[in-house]
Amino acid sequence: MNATEGRCYRGQIHALNLQRGSILVVKDGPMRVEYQDGSLDWLPGAAPPYFVNLAEGAQHILPCNAFVKIQTDGPQPVNYVIMRPGHWRRTSWGE
Repeated sequence: MNATEGRCYRGQIHALNLQRGSILVVKDGPMRVEYQDGSLDWLPGAAPPYFVNLAEGAQHILPCNAFVKIQTDGPQPVNYVIMRPGHWRRTSWGE
């Protein structure tokens, strides 16, 4: 897995495209995550947004490729880690 750390301040929105299986981990403070299924982005209004509120130390695993918005309403900045799944490929069909 490939890990990236970030910090979100009150009033900021961090927007990213993440792969299915990516893990969002809150290091400190409450964090709000909103995401939409990326497979339906070509069809406006078809993909309902999902909202997840994460407390300090909590994690969320994305069930789909998604456009993700991260934000906080707390008084302190929130530190978080995003762990992206590693890339794999089949080297031989016989194995």
